[in-house]
Amino acid sequence: MLYLVSSIGRSGTRYLSQLFASCTAIPSFHLAEPYCHAAVYRAINQAETPEDLELKITRITEIERNSGSYFESTPVFIRGLAPTLLARAFAIKVIHLLRPPLEVARSYANRESYPSHPNRPWRLPLNLPHCLLHAPGDLTPFQENLCDWLENELRYQALESRFVTTVDWHFSDYDHPERMARSFTALGVDGNRTLLEQHTTARDLDRNPNQKPTEISPEDLAQARDLVSRLLDNGFDPAPFSRPCYADLPFFQSFLPAAS
Repeated sequence: MLYLVSSIGRSGTRYLSQLFASCTAIPSFHLAEPYCHAAVYRAINQAETPEDLELKITRITEIERNSGSYFESTPVFIRGLAPTLLARAFAIKVIHLLRPPLEVARSYANRESYPSHPNRPWRLPLNLPHCLLHAPGDLTPFQENLCDWLENELRYQALESRFVTTVDWHFSDYDHPERMARSFTALGVDGNRTLLEQHTTARDLDRNPNQKPTEISPEDLAQARDLVSRLLDNGFDPAPFSRPCYADLPFFQSFLPAAS
């Protein structure tokens, strides 16, 4: 059984891999090499199977064969790995990791990271023809990151029915041992509850924070409003975001009310 995470990152993915490594017997990794980032994704969309992807699948297969399971958190799972793994009949359980999208966008922007950044090859340029949003006009780094989050969610929804199990896992759950325990149970994972409570209470694992706090500014809010207006004007359909898992995220309460 494979355990993988649907997220573009900046949502506690490294921390989650550490929790699995500490609290379960599942071999657990964060961004295990080869990364299979943007170049591999482009090749997949051209019906190619790059060498890096074959190598990664071989390594996953070997670990799963020896241990019975495999966990990895990688932001390219939904866009790069998932279709190929599903095509090869891997059984996959998915943690649908949700952090408020404005926070994700700001956290990445604080790292000077966004899809079109020339020195960020692991981010996927939004001008590729297969991008789902067809985002209009020039975008700021913050807006690019927000589009990236939305697009990843749409791709996850398109694949969701093909996974064995999906569990909605909110960023805020990390501070609540009882919620984390319920999520492990829903995923069918036999985790050490004592260690799980210890780590979530003591906050003794690396959460990989930015040096600059993730704070949403008035300018960020203005950029979010501008982006949503432009997307809606260009035919963006908010209906896929009417699901209950998005209801508690402020973005969908304030900026996409048609999705609620």
